Amino acid sequence: MADILITGFTQKYVKGPDGNLVTVDWVSWVPTHAPQTMGNSERVDRLNPANIKLPDGSNGGEKIAYMRHIWAAVEPAYLAWKEGREVPLNGTPLAAWPGVTPEQAEVFRLAGIRSVEQVRDMTDGIRSKVRLPNTRELQELAKLYLENSGAAAAAEREAAKDRVIADMAERMEAMEALLEQATRPQAEVDPEVTELRAQLDAKGIAYHHKAGPAKLRELLAGSEQEAA
Repeated sequence: MADILITGFTQKYVKGPDGNLVTVDWVSWVPTHAPQTMGNSERVDRLNPANIKLPDGSNGGEKIAYMRHIWAAVEPAYLAWKEGREVPLNGTPLAAWPGVTPEQAEVFRLAGIRSVEQVRDMTDGIRSKVRLPNTRELQELAKLYLENSGAAAAAEREAAKDRVIADMAERMEAMEALLEQATRPQAEVDPEVTELRAQLDAKGIAYHHKAGPAKLRELLAGSEQEAA
């Protein structure tokens, strides 16, 4: 058995690759011969030698040997801790609530309370099982936390919807501008076209309604050559 003393386990929430929150377990320990010294803290999954991929033919040397030494003490304590620390199937895990310390969260779990919603909904009978002096205050804090979390989530959803609507409106406006420019009569785009059309009309020369200034000038020049 490794010569270390496990001082506790904690659970933290970090963003996963998909942006969603995932739980990460941490363990803290101190040397048994000097428990008053600064302890160590590490992610549990990074201490498990089974998670280390070694090159073919390598035994990992002293590093893996040390990990196995530490893991021999961590694993049984970790498994025992996990047995009483299931993540709730429904609701907000206590580890995600900043309203309690890890120690207070453990007291709630010992009483069978594993989510913030369960703290909020405690009855007098359940409160009597929680060995904390300020259970009513914590119950109110849980209620406020959940209300604010719900309001914040709703506000974010509304803000996201407004951003989508604004983006769509901007795109529609740009498309309408392009469509108007594409379908606008050429005379409105180029005043020269209006003048050329007037001259051609005066001479009784036919032209296509979509003809540009170059074509109109060509028709006008042709008529003047014929007249000469």
